[in-house]
Amino acid sequence: MKDTCFEKKVLAALLLAATLLPVSLVGGDPPAAPNPLPPLREQAKIQQEWLKARLERVLPRLMRRHGVAMWLVIQREYNEDPAFWSLVSPTTFAARRRTIHVFFDRGEEKGIERLALGGGSNGGLYTVYRDPEVENRELWGQGQWALLRKLIEERNPATIAVDISRTHAFSDGLSAGEREALEDALGPKWSSRMVRAENLPLEYISIRVPEMMSTYRQMQEIVHNLIERAFSSEVIKPGVTTADVAKLWPKAQEFGFPNEEACFALQYGHGVGLAIWEKPVFSRLVSFDSPQVIEEGMVFALETFWPASDGWSAARIEEQLVVTKDGCEVITRFPAEELMIAGVKYYTATGPLPGIRETQSHKNVVSSNR
Repeated sequence: MKDTCFEKKVLAALLLAATLLPVSLVGGDPPAAPNPLPPLREQAKIQQEWLKARLERVLPRLMRRHGVAMWLVIQREYNEDPAFWSLVSPTTFAARRRTIHVFFDRGEEKGIERLALGGGSNGGLYTVYRDPEVENRELWGQGQWALLRKLIEERNPATIAVDISRTHAFSDGLSAGEREALEDALGPKWSSRMVRAENLPLEYISIRVPEMMSTYRQMQEIVHNLIERAFSSEVIKPGVTTADVAKLWPKAQEFGFPNEEACFALQYGHGVGLAIWEKPVFSRLVSFDSPQVIEEGMVFALETFWPASDGWSAARIEEQLVVTKDGCEVITRFPAEELMIAGVKYYTATGPLPGIRETQSHKNVVSSNR
């Protein structure tokens, strides 16, 4: 994934793994975990299967829910719509010059037509249009706009959704320049049918298919095991050091990184007080050489991370605590134990998630559902 592909990195904030890290809760260093990342080609294959399932099953439902007959996702190279990375193959590096993806609802029986004006078929998932004037030449410039208008005229959609939003960043991917060019190409008749996609791209980015859920659960087990160990009163109490906590986290090589510097701030802790990030700092990179003593009354956050088998995604969970005289108390109120999907609404594997949990929900012991 490109570093600019926010959705694939965060979204997903929340994804998958192929192995389970067995962390002891009763003392001693956690056992080493095997590298969960398969070869790059296998990662791409996994992502491609998920992409196909989401395009075929998630997108049609959302377009009909939001009354969208046609959805246009338009971007230029290196200025991609946030939704772009959820619509293309994992091997896609960038939009090709200008890439226009057209999604047209032909009804329940025929399904959503997926067209690409610029760029490739993404493993056969899109019908690619080429320059009608020169055989097999890639579409570019005014030729793209002229063909887009022709396709719209032939299909006569009641609504044409575009990614413009004052509310949601992930739904605001159509640049001002491309919008002007689109309206010029379509003319008043078709431009009058343009509507804001708003929640369509936002929900498409966030929603996953059921096949992913078993690996979601594995992913959560790993990060929660790390949290429950690192946040226990056995570990966090006055007098211990940040190095004592950091040594419980997996080494960089155990989750796919060459060294601690490469994964700095993934397994991480920091103080919370006058600033969002302040001392003490918990990290395998710095805490062993510069340990800091934990004192009663300190408030800090510990953040855990584990990568996914698809090679792009990861689960990351953060909890905050206060150090007490004899140990610590978790003060985070958001119910993260079962969180699977974060979007317009919060979902677990079994349904919607309530917005708040009881204080000290797991009480630094293994949850009864694990």
